[in-house]
Amino acid sequence: MAGRHLRFRGLFRKYFLALFPAVVMPLTANDISEAWFGYRDQRARLSQPLQDEATASTA
Repeated sequence: MAGRHLRFRGLFRKYFLALFPAVVMPLTANDISEAWFGYRDQRARLSQPLQDEATASTA
């Protein structure tokens, strides 16, 4: 019985170590790229009105 428990534990660890990075790494990469593109879009969206406001205030 103890050998079976150790075999199950080793098998679980093997699959966990194989599948966990296979799931976590793409999700993390997706979240990082989504955050970066969202930041760029927001910066571009705010840049033009602020530039217009700055030029209007100097005129």
